[in-house]
Amino acid sequence: MNKFLKGGLPKAFTLIELLGVLIVLAVISLITFPIIDESIKSSRTEAYNRAVDSIIQAAKSYSATNDLGTSTDKQALYLEDIQLAGLLEQTIINPKTKEEMSGCVWYRWNPVFHQYNFEYDDECDTGNVETEPTIDITYNESLINSNGWAKENIAVTLVGVGNIKYCISNEECEPNDLVTTGSNTKFIANEGTNYICAISSNSLGTTEKKCVTIKLDKTAPNIEGIEDLIVDLNDNVDLTVDVDYDDALSGIDGTLIVTPTSVDTSTTGTKQVTYKVQDMAENIREVVRNIIVDAEAPSIVFNLVDSSAINNNNWANKDFYVRATITDNSGTGIKSGSSCTTNSSSECAPSATFTGTTKDFLISVEGTNRACIQVTDNNNKTSKVCSDAYNLDKTAPVAGTATFTGTLGSNSWYTTNVTVNVSNGSDALSGHNNTTSNVLSITSNTTGQNVTITTTDLAGNTTTRNYTIKIDKNAPTLTAKSGSVEIEEGASNSVSNYFDVSYGISGGNLVCTPTNTRDLAVGNRTVSCTATGGNGKSTTASKSITVKSPYSFATDSWATIASVVRQGLAESAYNVGDTKQVTLSGYGTFTVRIANNSTPSECNTSGFSETACGFVVEFTESIEYYNMNYNRTSAGGWPGSEAYTFVQNTIYNALPSDLRNVIIDTKVISSHNNGTSANYITTDKLYLPSSKEIYGKKGTTIIADDSSDNYTRQLDYYEINNVTTDNYSKAIKTDTDGSSTVYWLRSASSSTNYSFYGVYFSGGYNDYPSVNTNGIAPAFRIG
Repeated sequence: MNKFLKGGLPKAFTLIELLGVLIVLAVISLITFPIIDESIKSSRTEAYNRAVDSIIQAAKSYSATNDLGTSTDKQALYLEDIQLAGLLEQTIINPKTKEEMSGCVWYRWNPVFHQYNFEYDDECDTGNVETEPTIDITYNESLINSNGWAKENIAVTLVGVGNIKYCISNEECEPNDLVTTGSNTKFIANEGTNYICAISSNSLGTTEKKCVTIKLDKTAPNIEGIEDLIVDLNDNVDLTVDVDYDDALSGIDGTLIVTPTSVDTSTTGTKQVTYKVQDMAENIREVVRNIIVDAEAPSIVFNLVDSSAINNNNWANKDFYVRATITDNSGTGIKSGSSCTTNSSSECAPSATFTGTTKDFLISVEGTNRACIQVTDNNNKTSKVCSDAYNLDKTAPVAGTATFTGTLGSNSWYTTNVTVNVSNGSDALSGHNNTTSNVLSITSNTTGQNVTITTTDLAGNTTTRNYTIKIDKNAPTLTAKSGSVEIEEGASNSVSNYFDVSYGISGGNLVCTPTNTRDLAVGNRTVSCTATGGNGKSTTASKSITVKSPYSFATDSWATIASVVRQGLAESAYNVGDTKQVTLSGYGTFTVRIANNSTPSECNTSGFSETACGFVVEFTESIEYYNMNYNRTSAGGWPGSEAYTFVQNTIYNALPSDLRNVIIDTKVISSHNNGTSANYITTDKLYLPSSKEIYGKKGTTIIADDSSDNYTRQLDYYEINNVTTDNYSKAIKTDTDGSSTVYWLRSASSSTNYSFYGVYFSGGYNDYPSVNTNGIAPAFRIG
């Protein structure tokens, strides 16, 4: 905006002011010009780089559609070629020089990454001109013989400048397989005439081609008609008749050589001749031929290995061997042999092969047997011979029998002289020879005269039949011993002890009525015995015995009872079922009885409960009514119950001291409930019976739900009274007033977790919840 002065013309700039303005403009120019110039240069560089990137990308596209080879040498790809392929604009201006861009793209193959490396060059000048291609084909020429043939594979090396392609064929060919770097050695391996041609080329299309011819024959010539030849002694032999030889590839070089040229046929055996021929490639074929000078067919002779194997009746009675011996009359050896055996008198057809000049045959089948041999020598002469018939009988004959004349008493004892009568045996194969007896008559008393009947067959097999003849002509003697006899009731004495008896050599036995004094009632009693000899003759005698009073379980003290038990006299002193009164402190007086008085062998079995073994006493009445467990559970079985603690403590401590002093420890096996799998084992003074001990006959399962069933036995009292699950009235126990009661057993139910078994009013068993209040009637052992 013009500025004007008031009331006059505008005021002009002074020289100094003009100089100041020029200085300011110069400073501004110095600051802004370099920035603008640098910006222009940077813009031209970026445009140039974009042009180079376009050329590189076009070169990569060219390599994708044109084979550039795999040379690792630096090679040029000119822009004109890329432009002609339509991959690049015809004119590209260099942003830096404003001139048309020319030059080339240098490339080389990167074998590590299997790709080309590209680099643009504006100049593409000296040193970058494409190299003229060359090619050489070399191989070891010493492997080719003077006939122009090789007999082994030939390694051929292709060496050249540029990209190399090759081909191998049976005629001149056009190379089409590219030779990659490091694999320029090729092999001629096909027989016949081989052509290998190679071409080296550069990117400009310049090429050089060479071809080499190599003939290869690796197969030896063929010789035919030289199979083994069999001739007779002293024959003349033409070694070349029917012999042909040829070579289909390189052809025969020379003639057939035969060594030796003639064969000596004055002796038998195999003579060898070598045939040799060579082809033009120097392959050699040698074949050895057998000339077999023939003689008579082999001879075969059969003999027994053990000459004593066949007896005079022409029979053997055990396995034996027959040996065939083969003689080779030709001297050429035996080529093959076969054999057979037959269980008949006929010949058989040999089919089982063997080797060697002997063949052993095991004759092991009863009856008539023959063996046959057929052999062929290396002259192809064959002989077949069969052995004589051989008879084998290994089975013993049926023994003869004997009958005996005499008076036969009891137990096979004769009471008179005995005569032996012999009947012949038999044999179904070789036939009967004879039957004899070692004894013909027996006249003296004897405890056992052996009579042996021996039968022999025609093969010499023997068999015997034995009899034992016993003779006792006397009866036994029996007398009662002198003197009076006085015993206590129940005393266990064998009645036979009161008699003297004497037997003949047949021995005998004494039967007395009764057999033991244990069952005799008090008073004068008569016993008798009968002695019977082994021969059946008998004598009888009698004896008077006075029986006095025995021990009394009801009145004997517990100490006396225990002493009797410890001495092993309980079974004779007391009877199972005898009763006695026992007073329990705080409970009153109750009846007990002998429930068991025996210890059978099963009581000694490992893991067996002692509750029904030895001298067992049980309460016949319920002492108290008690629940097995206040809660509804059978956990822990009998040992884990509240009733168990009540019996072991309260009831046991209420017993009189003299009884407690003689009660012994008892191993108790108790069943488990459904919650566990193992029975319980405790050692107790008092215990409740189990279901098996009341109802169980030996060897039977009473209650399958009682897992201790197999580990105890039935008490003698219940066995004597034939108590079973169907006959149980004797299992009833009572209250003190005489009425029947329900009482507990120690058997827990193995299929529940809350119940135990008990005995009902009628004597049968039932399972009850543990909370029930049932009677307690324990048992214990004295000892």
